[in-house]
Amino acid sequence: MKELQRICIYFLLFLASLAVHAQKEATLKGNVTDAESGEPLGFVNISTTVNAETRGTQTDFDGNFALQLPAGNYDITFSYVGYTDRKVNQKIAAGDVVTLNIAMGQQTELLEQVVVTAGKFEQKLGEQTVSLEVIKPSLVENTNSTAIDQTLQRTPGVDVVDGQANIRGGSGYSYGAGSRVMLLMDDIPVLTADAGFPNWDFLPIENLEQVEIVKGASSALYGSSAMNGIINLRTAYPKSTPEGKISFFTGMYQNPSNNEVIRYNADSTVMDTVKKSWWGGAYPIETGASFAYRKKFNQFDLVTGGYFFNETGWRRPDYGRLGRINANLRYRFKNVPGLSIGLNTNLQKNTSASFLIWDRNNAPSSAEGAYLLYTALPPINNNGLKATVDPFVEYFSASGFKVKVLGRYYKNNNQNDTNQSTNSDFFYGETQVQKRFEDIAFTLTGGVAANKAKVDAELYGGGDQFSSSNIATYLQLDKKFFGKLNVSLGARYEFNKIEDDSEAKPVFRAGVNYQAAEYTYIRASFGQAYRFPTIAEKYVQTNLGNISVSGLPIAIPFGIFPNETLKSETGWSAELGIKQGLKLGDWRGFFDISGFINEYNDMMEFTFGVNDALRPLLGTFNIWPEYAALNNPPVTFSGSSGAGFQSINIGDTRIWGLDMSLAGTGKVAGLPLTALVGYTWINPTFQNFDTLQNVLSSSDENVLKYRFRHTVKADLEVTVKKFGIGTNFQYYSFMEAIDEAFNRLLPGIQDFREEHSGGTFVIDGRLNYKLSDKAGIGFICKNLTNLEYALRPGLIDPPRSYNIRFTYSF
Repeated sequence: MKELQRICIYFLLFLASLAVHAQKEATLKGNVTDAESGEPLGFVNISTTVNAETRGTQTDFDGNFALQLPAGNYDITFSYVGYTDRKVNQKIAAGDVVTLNIAMGQQTELLEQVVVTAGKFEQKLGEQTVSLEVIKPSLVENTNSTAIDQTLQRTPGVDVVDGQANIRGGSGYSYGAGSRVMLLMDDIPVLTADAGFPNWDFLPIENLEQVEIVKGASSALYGSSAMNGIINLRTAYPKSTPEGKISFFTGMYQNPSNNEVIRYNADSTVMDTVKKSWWGGAYPIETGASFAYRKKFNQFDLVTGGYFFNETGWRRPDYGRLGRINANLRYRFKNVPGLSIGLNTNLQKNTSASFLIWDRNNAPSSAEGAYLLYTALPPINNNGLKATVDPFVEYFSASGFKVKVLGRYYKNNNQNDTNQSTNSDFFYGETQVQKRFEDIAFTLTGGVAANKAKVDAELYGGGDQFSSSNIATYLQLDKKFFGKLNVSLGARYEFNKIEDDSEAKPVFRAGVNYQAAEYTYIRASFGQAYRFPTIAEKYVQTNLGNISVSGLPIAIPFGIFPNETLKSETGWSAELGIKQGLKLGDWRGFFDISGFINEYNDMMEFTFGVNDALRPLLGTFNIWPEYAALNNPPVTFSGSSGAGFQSINIGDTRIWGLDMSLAGTGKVAGLPLTALVGYTWINPTFQNFDTLQNVLSSSDENVLKYRFRHTVKADLEVTVKKFGIGTNFQYYSFMEAIDEAFNRLLPGIQDFREEHSGGTFVIDGRLNYKLSDKAGIGFICKNLTNLEYALRPGLIDPPRSYNIRFTYSF
């Protein structure tokens, strides 16, 4: 009995001590907003010092916070990436409930832009340990880009060759299969399941927050396809005020500059030369419309948009039609601050026709005119259906703890009339856990990701079914020392499997960034690279047509062939760079320069080969005697295969170079000026250049195929009252090396390259007028000089075009 009385007394004393402690504590609560827009700011860090120890919290989705503190006088710091820190002195008494509302101002320097891709958490652009470019939606809209790849082509250090992106020359042209650049939509992979190919027109640019481009190996965080870099499209979410926008545009292509048609007399003598294009007086046109709407309904966020496009192509019989609609839904739990769930969807239906090779030799003298198909390789008429469904759960705690569970189902069904149809299903899941220790400036990020792909396709052996899978775990540590030195370490271990072929491999990365002065950042990074073959590279098997070669008595079946023994490629990249902030009067920006080197072992590349019986004929009829003389060509076919390409491991390569960019915005001579300018120089070589590589390449020099050694890109826009006047120009040096098979076997390519060996300089112009605060109209002229050029050999690029665009915001 006495023992029970003693326990009760102790329990009452314990409760009393809690009550006394609670009376000594005070509550500081409030809301944090953007000083200019009044928008609530979620996940602002709030900290102070209590008895030499840091105590803090974070705001929730709606900018609200609550912090328990003992009675006293405190200096409280509010900090948020991209905003200027606010420090407030507040005295509180025991038992008080003090309300403190804070408005934070954005930092205007571009170096303070917030990015997330490189480290999977919010960081300042200037503090990145790797090279990173940011594209804002204004550039997409002002240039009337109908798909994001058109804007990427204007970005320093990035080239898109026939739909395939490469960064700093890390890739060439790979015939639609295999990517060394990971494409993300809201941090989740969106490359096709079978070929690793980006469907640029599927990506919703009407609700774009920004595009982040990481240059250099990123396999340690994002896996196999990220060995050359990352392109991440981030969706804009609603603010406190609803936002809507509708846009309409239409345009037409002008006659080519070189569309001469030679007319002959009955005796085959030349009668005259006239200008004529295949479309006659009915110019090819493109029309489109888009809408976007974002709104908060209490705890519910809605983002929706749509895009519709119709084009009569300048290349006959090319055309394209598509309709796309998307919706992002998010619910923020009021009773569980920091918890949200959501579902993002995107659906597209499209039809199109396209061809592989422009018949440059015959088209200008035909009855119809220029830009016609090489009929030996027939056009592909395609009907496509694409869809993504992305469920997610996110939780952010006030103590800096974050959990994300992300998912994606990606359906890609392409049906065509050339026995190359594909139907693929891609399933992706990722769980990411992150803890930020604000008091010691340390962030720990880890996670597990897995995906599964199922493919049923005529393109791979006449309708066989294939599957692939991947499971990986990753860990990254980010620590800031002395307030100036950022150190980042990362590792990933992943297991890949296609059919019965499997492999596991670890990859590592490290980077540092030192703030040498207020706006001077020096960085260095090293990252290992890894890429496992795609289903397409290992199993693609299709006939493209039968080509006739002048001087050869037989037509050659031409196709792409499988290689089930294809191995993965590995490598590494390193860079040393400096980013310097600039302030010229009211104009603010930065200049960035970096030297880089990329090395790849067992690089995968599609390589030309012929039937064993056909190869001697290339020498006998003097078509390609150098190839016929090879003792052991890397690719040979048997039976009725004819000639074509097969993905093989071509050996070890090295690419090194220099990348520079200048970006900024502000007033110059009283006029607002926005600029993005860049220059990239690369030296892409084989580590061991031998006779075989020399014969297969169009160049006698040691240079990798399908690269531009020099590129210059610039986009400038100045605002004069209600007018916005802009220009964009791009320079590409001559593509020194392509597949020599293109020169020897396909019509007109060698002649065209010889006539255009001085490089390519393309200029666009635009004029925008602000009708009101909500409405605007723009006039865009692309390829102002009506230059005839082909960035990918055999695929002519568009002549001069004119577009009118109307935009209304509500």
